[in-house]
Amino acid sequence: MPRPSDAARFSVSDVTAADLRGTRAAAVLSDIYSYAYAIDVDRRGLVSVLAGASEGDSDQHALGLALGTGGALWSLTTAEHAGDPLQTVVNHLDGRCRDYEVLTAAPEAEVYPAIDLAVDGRAVYVVVPGTGIATFEFMPARSCR
Repeated sequence: MPRPSDAARFSVSDVTAADLRGTRAAAVLSDIYSYAYAIDVDRRGLVSVLAGASEGDSDQHALGLALGTGGALWSLTTAEHAGDPLQTVVNHLDGRCRDYEVLTAAPEAEVYPAIDLAVDGRAVYVVVPGTGIATFEFMPARSCR
């Protein structure tokens, strides 16, 4: 499957996660930059999001993704910024509409709030270290709808 143009330009080609729903495929490509993208198996309908960048005092890694109903792309990124609590960013990309929610760990916590996700219809689930799988009510910090 073709990569998003930015991923190709920066030679990002390591697939670290994948999902398939019907005729739609999705993947996370990771290197210094992480991209989550989805495309139809006939190579149409490519959508992508820069899901993370690890530069300087920042370390971000897209760990998981899921295809939702209607081809919506969900991805999960863990983020560490010098001096700040650990974060998990859940991205939702539906067509050209991207919204996201940032989960922030307690200042003294040494684990990310979530490390993977799954989607079933309207239900979103996250993997919470030390807890297991939990339901997740997506409440975007910024909504494009």
